Formats: sequence, C-alpha cells, structure tokens
Amino acid sequence: MFYIFDEDVGKSYFETYDVSYQNMLTDCIDQYTEPFIQLDPSDRKIIGTPYYQEDYERIILHLVNYDHIGFFDFIWPHSNIQVQLKQPDFEINSITLKNIDGSTQELTFEITDEILGFTIPHLKDYAVILIE
Repeated sequence: MFYIFDEDVGKSYFETYDVSYQNMLTDCIDQYTEPFIQLDPSDRKIIGTPYYQEDYERIILHLVNYDHIGFFDFIWPHSNIQVQLKQPDFEINSITLKNIDGSTQELTFEITDEILGFTIPHLKDYAVILIE
C-alpha cells in the first residue's frame, strides 16, 4: 500500500496545525512503523527524542518543551508528563531525570506488556532522562 497525497501535507500541517493533516501523517507513519515513544499530554508542545545506546545498555531521552510565548520570551512549564516507551532488550535498573539547572531525580517506573512507563513530575524547558 502506498500513500499519495495531492498536496504537501507536511507543509500544510506545519502552517496550520490542523488535526486532519496530523491524522493523515500519523496514519501513513503508523502503516509502516511501530510506535516507540508516547507522551501524554500529546499536544505537540513537548517533544521527546530517545537515543538507544545498546552497547551501554541505556537510553538517553531528550525532552524539549516548545510551549513558548515569543512576545514575553516565556516557556510554560508542564507537570505530570506520562512517558511510555517500548521496553528495550536490556534490564532496566534505574531512570534518572536530569534538569538543565543541574538537579537530578530518580523516577519510579513500571513495565506492562513490554511497555516501559514513568512520569516526569515537572518540565520547564529541557531535560534529559537516563534509562539504564
């Protein structure tokens, strides 16, 4: 099955954030890939990018908060962000949240049906989550 669009759906979504364009793109991606990360709330304001380092048996997850008001140069913080990742092939012993201010926090996690789940209690602008 191939998807052929008669317009630039990516550009249209970027310019309008119209949910119908998002659904078209999501359907196309879901057809050919397995999901590897899910964030809740999923309002496209927080982006998570995991880097799997299998040689070190760890995942480094970068979270960036794009909920920004340019006029005031202010980033709206978010709380209780639910993260779900496909369980890696190695045993997980700890999850550590590292904030941009240098503070760290150990996070609790659970694994259900090969899905790793945990909660980020607070995200201001950027954080790294080390999963080992």
